[in-house]
Amino acid sequence: MRISELSDVTGVPVATVKYYLRAGLLTPGETVNAREFAYEEHHVSRLRLIRGLIHVLGASITQVRDVLSIIDAPGLAPLEAMGKATSALPAVGENGDEPSAAEPHRAIGLLQHLDFRFEPDASTVRQLDAALEVAENAGITLDDEQIAVYGEAARRIARADFARIPWQDVELATTFAVLGTALYEPLLLGLRRLAHHELGLDLESEHAASGGAVPDEG
Repeated sequence: MRISELSDVTGVPVATVKYYLRAGLLTPGETVNAREFAYEEHHVSRLRLIRGLIHVLGASITQVRDVLSIIDAPGLAPLEAMGKATSALPAVGENGDEPSAAEPHRAIGLLQHLDFRFEPDASTVRQLDAALEVAENAGITLDDEQIAVYGEAARRIARADFARIPWQDVELATTFAVLGTALYEPLLLGLRRLAHHELGLDLESEHAASGGAVPDEG
């Protein structure tokens, strides 16, 4: 397919496709003549991945390049790929500030309470610590019961993720692991917000059925 067709299939403007080509995120197509190149299905999937990383996760061009290099690295084990992708990608809601150099005491205490096995200097621990700091500064704290619910939910999700990884194919497993790390977090955030909305509707129905007043949301 020509670049215009690639644009039509993916919904990515031709100018943006050309920018990704110049940035080295997308490999050039096969030369047709001096002015035209032919693109294949792998360009379609790679282009959709790039757009997903940038527009869904908010990754920078440099971060996208790092993730793509992880996917393309020969012989990289899936678990190693997952770790590298986690470090390369921004956390959901990350504002781009440099991580604090202080020890992540909040996160370490929480993870110890939940009996998680972890590396104290891992980037994910610092991301968790930053999230806990934001909540603390806003006056929102988690009690032990809520912490236990979140921890068990996280473990159940992780087990479900690992059950879907095609471990028998190293290359496919690596790609699957990286994409899961990159794109599932926004999905989880969306589902959590929808679940809150659903419970809110149930609460409204209960109040209506009992003749009580529904709390004003605004």
